[in-house]
Amino acid sequence: MRLERTEDVAFISSIINHPEIKPHIILDGQTDLPIPIHPSVYHLIPKIDVGVEPGMIESIPIGIVMFFPVNPICWNPHVCILPKYRGMGTEALMLGIEWMFSNTECKKLIAHPPVTNTAMIQVFKKLGFHLEGVSPKSVMKNGELVGRILYGLEKEYH
Repeated sequence: MRLERTEDVAFISSIINHPEIKPHIILDGQTDLPIPIHPSVYHLIPKIDVGVEPGMIESIPIGIVMFFPVNPICWNPHVCILPKYRGMGTEALMLGIEWMFSNTECKKLIAHPPVTNTAMIQVFKKLGFHLEGVSPKSVMKNGELVGRILYGLEKEYH
């Protein structure tokens, strides 16, 4: 797997608005997900190489890994993997983390998934994020007020 940076709004939108992805990331009250394009927002496309014919390889995008700035040294990671490639999100996010720590001033990543997103919570744990706190009843998801868990990963511990 490899990563490629993009600012292609149509591509990013096609991933985050995919009918099997959007319900997992949208919160109650949101109808659309804004796609910020700015030099300090990083959109990375994880791609895998597949053989399309004998001797021919094609790079296929499998989703999007995004990092939104919190401040000059801290970013918030997100990963969306197309349904056909589920199970590859941990590797995609791991590559994105390595890219951020190597190519930016990023010193820390913080994530705050809703407590209902157990798959994403497991990914953060696998990648070495540590629990930093909980914000009870802080977002609406499927008509229910739920909490968010705060996870952090510092560059020197990665």
